[in-house]
Amino acid sequence: MKTRWGVLIFVFFAGMVLVGTQPALVYAGSETPSGSLWSPFIGVSFFTLQPVSYAKVNTQAAHLKLNFTSTGYEICPLTGNYEGTLYYTVSGAYPLNNIPWQFTSFTSNICAGNIGTPGSGGEGDVIMGFLKTVVLQIFPFAKDAYLESVSNAMAYDDGFAFEADIIIAVKLW
Repeated sequence: MKTRWGVLIFVFFAGMVLVGTQPALVYAGSETPSGSLWSPFIGVSFFTLQPVSYAKVNTQAAHLKLNFTSTGYEICPLTGNYEGTLYYTVSGAYPLNNIPWQFTSFTSNICAGNIGTPGSGGEGDVIMGFLKTVVLQIFPFAKDAYLESVSNAMAYDDGFAFEADIIIAVKLW
């Protein structure tokens, strides 16, 4: 009987921890190719939001940071979660001369936890659009680009910030 109560108490507290950290599920486990919320965006064109079928021509390693802020007063009608501003930064080095670069931007009126799928209008599409502008700044004549991988993903304790290493494949011709 003591063992059963011990197990029930453990399950109860484990459930409390998981419920308390639920916003982090948006970004947690974002390693690929094991499968995650970011998996639908791997191999999808930044330009068309459609799957790509060409061999990569050039790759660019980068570091992506996301941070969601909200006043806590606006509620998103789609998800019932908070609505706020998504800030994003991507940094790396120019391909030929290794000069560091960094691009930063933000989008207001984003629903927390709405990563979505390509073309759904969620946070993922916002990030894909941002990455397209970054690719065109680095490679002005790029014909297409896609997210090849997301690795070393880390969500912060508050569940509203995320960092990961990404590889971007760019088609130049």
